Amino acid sequence: MDNGIVILIIFVVVVFVVAIVIFLYFIFRNKEENQIQPEPIPNLSGVVTNQFIEPNQKQIINWFISGSHIMYYNGTFTLLPGTYFIGANLTYQPSDDISQRTIGVSVRDPDDMTMTNIIGVSTVGSVPGVSTTVILPLGFKLTIDKIQNVSIVTSQNSMSGLLVSGSMTLRHHQSGSPEYNGPAISLFQWNPHWQCFTNQCCYNVAIDYINSNIVSRNVDFANIIELEYDQYQPPSNYTKIVGHCGSGPITSGDVTTLIYNQNLWQPVGNAYKFCIADSTDANGRPTLIQQFTSKNQSNFNVYVVGSHFTHDRDSYISGLQNAFNTVGIQTTSQIIMMADTNQNGSSQKLISDILGTTPAVIQSTAISGTCCFSSFRLAYDRIITTFGNHMGTYAPSFNEVITNPVSGCNYGEMHLPVFGNLS
Repeated sequence: MDNGIVILIIFVVVVFVVAIVIFLYFIFRNKEENQIQPEPIPNLSGVVTNQFIEPNQKQIINWFISGSHIMYYNGTFTLLPGTYFIGANLTYQPSDDISQRTIGVSVRDPDDMTMTNIIGVSTVGSVPGVSTTVILPLGFKLTIDKIQNVSIVTSQNSMSGLLVSGSMTLRHHQSGSPEYNGPAISLFQWNPHWQCFTNQCCYNVAIDYINSNIVSRNVDFANIIELEYDQYQPPSNYTKIVGHCGSGPITSGDVTTLIYNQNLWQPVGNAYKFCIADSTDANGRPTLIQQFTSKNQSNFNVYVVGSHFTHDRDSYISGLQNAFNTVGIQTTSQIIMMADTNQNGSSQKLISDILGTTPAVIQSTAISGTCCFSSFRLAYDRIITTFGNHMGTYAPSFNEVITNPVSGCNYGEMHLPVFGNLS
C-alpha cells in the first residue's frame, strides 16, 4: 500500500478519535454543570410575585433570588449537612372559597421527586373575599446530616387555583457562631401614628390588626407606639404596660404600649419608664424597660425595651444610656429592643452606640421602609436583640395591613409594622 495512503488513514483515524474524545468531554461537562450543586454557605433571600398555585396540590414555590452576584429563579436548594434557619410568608389572593392554606418545608434526597416529608407545617383558614397570609415560622430551625434537597412548599384544599406572593430567607448556622438554646421568641413592632386614632375608619382596623396578629403569630412581646386609644385591651392571656409622656390622658402627649404574653413570661419587678428629651416636643418621647423571666425555661431572663426615639441622636443615646445604667443593663445582658428609631442607619451601630461597645451577638430584623404613609421610604422601625442565632423578618405592605383603604380616611403618618422571630 502506498505510504501516502497509510499516513492519510492514520491521520483520519487520529482526527476521528480526538473528535470523539472532545465530544464526550463536553457531554460529561454539561451533565455536571446542569446538576444542582450544593450551597456550602447559603445566605439567601427571595421573593415570589403572583405564582399560580394549582388546586388541591402541594407545590414548590419558585423564588426570585437576588444578591450581590446572583439573580435567578430557584425553588429547590441542595444543601450540605448542617444547621439552617428558614423563614417565609405567602399571601394568597382573595377568593370565594372557605378552605385551608398551608406552608411547610420539604426535605428529601436529591433523586427523590416526591414531597412526602413536610415539616414545620403552618396552616390557616381562609375567609371569602379576603386575602390570606400563611407563615412558615420565621427562624424555623432545620438540621440535616446528609446532602438533601430542601424546598418551601404550599398547598390548598380548594377547587380553584390562586395566585400567591411572598418572601423567604435561608441562612446557614456556621460553625463557631454562638449557639442559642433559648426559646423561639415572636416579636412585633408598629407605630400606627396618632392620627389613625382620630377616626374610626382607621383605628378599628388598626386595633383588629394588632390583636389578630398577636394571637395568630403567638407573639411574646409587642411594642405599639402612639396607640392613643384609652379603651384598648389586648387579647386574653396578654397584659399591657403603658409608657406615657404628657400630663393629660394618653390621647395627649406621646405613648408607647408594651404587650406581653403572660402565659410565657413573668415580669421581674416594675417597669422603668422615662421620657427622652425632645427639642420639638416638651413632653419628650416615651421609653419603658421591663425585665422578664421565662415561665418555660428556667433561669432565662430578658430586658425588653419599647421606645419611641427622638430625631436627635445625642438625645436618645444619652437618655437610653442613663436608663440602662439605672436599670442595671450590661453589655452581656439579653436585650430585646423594639423601637421606632427615627434613624436610617444600621441596627448594629445603633445598639453599639447605646451600649458604648459592640455586644458579642447582635440580631436584627431586616432593614425595610416603614415610614411613612404613603411613601414608606424610611427604615425607622426595628427589632434588635443581643442574643439568638437568627432573626427572621416579616414586613407586610400597606395593603396587607389596611386591606380595604377608605377614601378620605386619615391615615396620617402611619408606619408599616415589622415582625421578627428570634431563634
